[in-house]
Amino acid sequence: MAAPEQTLHRRLHEGVMAYPLRAGLSLPDAAIVFDSSRPAMMYWSLIGLHCLGRAGAAPADAARGWLRCCFAAVPASEAHPEPAGGFCECGPVAGSSGEGSWRQPQLALTYAALASLLILGDTLEWLDADSVRRFLARAQLSDGSMASGLDAAQEAEPAEAGASWWLGASLQMVLGGDVDDLAGSAAAGGQLPILPSHSLENFTLLAQDLARGGFGKNPESGADPLHSAYALAGLALCKRARKALGLERVSASTGLPASVAMSAGIPEAHVCAAGVRREMFASL
Repeated sequence: MAAPEQTLHRRLHEGVMAYPLRAGLSLPDAAIVFDSSRPAMMYWSLIGLHCLGRAGAAPADAARGWLRCCFAAVPASEAHPEPAGGFCECGPVAGSSGEGSWRQPQLALTYAALASLLILGDTLEWLDADSVRRFLARAQLSDGSMASGLDAAQEAEPAEAGASWWLGASLQMVLGGDVDDLAGSAAAGGQLPILPSHSLENFTLLAQDLARGGFGKNPESGADPLHSAYALAGLALCKRARKALGLERVSASTGLPASVAMSAGIPEAHVCAAGVRREMFASL
C-alpha cells in the first residue's frame, strides 16, 4: 500500500532550525567546551534556515564573530614546521591554557565553520588559506583515508559520513543535473539505476516530526538538527521538490546554498574524485 502524499510543515521547521544557532550564541564561553558539536549545530541551523528562505533570521554579526574565534593553529613540528590551522570546538576560554582538546582543529568542524561563515556573508579575507590547506592535506593518512584531526586520538577515529544527503549529492556531482533529471534519464533507458525522485521525496517527508517540527533519521526517530538540515538539503536537490515545496537549491559539490556558492565565486563541480592522492600534497 502506497504511503499517503505528504506536505512540508514549514512554520514548524523554522523554529526548530533557528534554535541551535541562537542557543549556541547565548551560552558563556566556559560552557561551550562541554559541547563538541556546537559549530556543526550552527551550520545545520544556517543551512536549514537558508533552504526555508529564512536566512535573515540568523544573528549574522554575532555568529561570524563567534566562529572566527574558533580558528586554531596546529602546533608546529620538525616534520611540519610550516603553519597549519583549522576550526575547533570553541574560542579561547578565560583561565585555561588554551591547549585543551577543545582547541584541537577537526575536519568536520572546519567544514562546518567555513560553510557557516560563507552562508553568513563572510569574505574569509582574514583567514590564512594556505594554513587551512596544510591542515587538510596533513589529515590525509597514507592509505588515502582521512583522520578527523592531527592528534593521535583523532587519527584513530573512523571516518563518518551522512547517508541520504551524501547519496543524492554524489549522484549529482558525478553525473551532473538535478536528481529529477537523473531519474528521468534512467527511466528512458539509461544504464544507471536511479531511485525515482518522487519516492525519495515522499520518504523524506514521512520523517517529519509533526509534533515538534524538524526531521528525524527515519519516520520512527525523533527530530534533531543534523537530520533536519540534511533532509531539507536532500529535498532541495530535487528540482520538482524545490518548486513544489518552495526550497532553495543546495550545491551538491560544495554543500552550500547555491546562491551563497555563486556569490562567493565557488564553481560547482560535476565530477567528484573519491579521494585525492597524497602525492599531490607532497610539497606542503
